[in-house]
Amino acid sequence: MLLMVTGLFCIIFEYLKILHNHYSSKIEKLIQTATLPEILTYYDTLPFNPDKPEQRFNASLARSLALCLYGEFDRGMKEIDTYDLS
Repeated sequence: MLLMVTGLFCIIFEYLKILHNHYSSKIEKLIQTATLPEILTYYDTLPFNPDKPEQRFNASLARSLALCLYGEFDRGMKEIDTYDLS
């Protein structure tokens, strides 16, 4: 009985490990192959309430970081400079 429970536990663990590896590699591949316009489009489609300044700032910060990561430093600074950070 103990052997069956241990075997079942090992099978479930291996299945979850295989699923994790599959989805992790898929996400890594998408991150490595995404272009800047695709990332900016993704950030534009995220739901946020424009009436809340915190959510507007978080959306601009995410866009700014994406722009900086792809070498568009000036555009990234323009995006974040619209807010008074003092």
